[in-house]
Amino acid sequence: MRGKNHIGQRIRLARLSKGWTQEDLAEKINKTRPMISHIERTGSITFDTLEQVAKGLGIELADLQNVSSEQILAPSTMDSPEWKALVRENELLAELVENQRVRILYLETELKRWREIH
Repeated sequence: MRGKNHIGQRIRLARLSKGWTQEDLAEKINKTRPMISHIERTGSITFDTLEQVAKGLGIELADLQNVSSEQILAPSTMDSPEWKALVRENELLAELVENQRVRILYLETELKRWREIH
């Protein structure tokens, strides 16, 4: 996780570095958890909401817009069991996605063969 991420990913990292859930951040800025989830996944956020998020996280807006993940996360955060669990979960999800892609390719090939026969 090097370099700059989209704003939603940086918000997620800042939230996690505080040990907050999406629900915690949502309550802090009077938004919904699904909205926080959407922002973190897509990076789609209005300027007004971005200001609220920065204030809620206790981060200067300019800093949140122009920081890398290394600047958000303290080294101790990256060594925490929660962070390690998130990294492992991310690795497992990436593996699952790749396995599903392989499975889809296999099924597409089998379907093509079946259509040729029938």
